[in-house]
Amino acid sequence: MTMRACCGAGAATGGAEPAVGCEFCGHDAGGVRVLLENTSGMGSCIGMHFAELRAILDLAPELPMGVCLDTAHAFEAGYDLRSQEGLEQMLATWTARWDWRACR
Repeated sequence: MTMRACCGAGAATGGAEPAVGCEFCGHDAGGVRVLLENTSGMGSCIGMHFAELRAILDLAPELPMGVCLDTAHAFEAGYDLRSQEGLEQMLATWTARWDWRACR
């Protein structure tokens, strides 16, 4: 699931809508795992910061959910993946939110 614009509401408010949508899908998904994908952060979209994805996952902890790390989106969001240092910085930010078992 790629995040969409929250029209300036921010992750705290804007994150509730995707969480509710995931909850709706997840209860009757028949073993399907819902994945949230990070975004490049264009406009008012949420999901540019890993903390925003974590906040959405925390709103629906009982659901089988995970995250999809899109490196092109991460680069556009400001993570400099062209260097070892930039990659390590992004990975440190990622692992501060969850372990790699959540990543698909």
